[in-house]
Amino acid sequence: MIGILKFIAPLLFLFFSNFVGNAHAGLCIIPPEQGIWRNYNQNTSSITKLVFQMECRNASKTVCSGNICSTTSAVEPHYFINLYGKCHPTDCDWGRVEGRALTGSDAGWYYFTYNHGFAMRYVYARTYPQWPGWFRLYVWTDFTDPGRADYASDEWFVR
Repeated sequence: MIGILKFIAPLLFLFFSNFVGNAHAGLCIIPPEQGIWRNYNQNTSSITKLVFQMECRNASKTVCSGNICSTTSAVEPHYFINLYGKCHPTDCDWGRVEGRALTGSDAGWYYFTYNHGFAMRYVYARTYPQWPGWFRLYVWTDFTDPGRADYASDEWFVR
């Protein structure tokens, strides 16, 4: 009986550890920011539209010691934003950039940067649980030309 347990115990461990690892992979939750948002102010001279996306990517790690390897299953969220600025006759596509979710006292905010050559744009984005259906976008524009005044825009978007 002990011989059977010695054989079955490792198999049960492998089975359940694999099951738990795969269950963890399903924990990548789509945030409320996901989707297409349009500026509430239709007459804005700033950002007219934004697309927020989150992708879950495999972040599993395999560690080997001799002939014995173990894999830890994990997923890692990656956050992207694509902004569209007011231009004529069509809005200017700023492109898609990857950012990160902030933590600590800034939790709830996402941070992105755009390098347009003539200016750096520091973008902060978030939704608020108490205001569902609204998306806030704060953009600080830092011009490379010291003669141009830097400025901020703080605007609200809806679906």
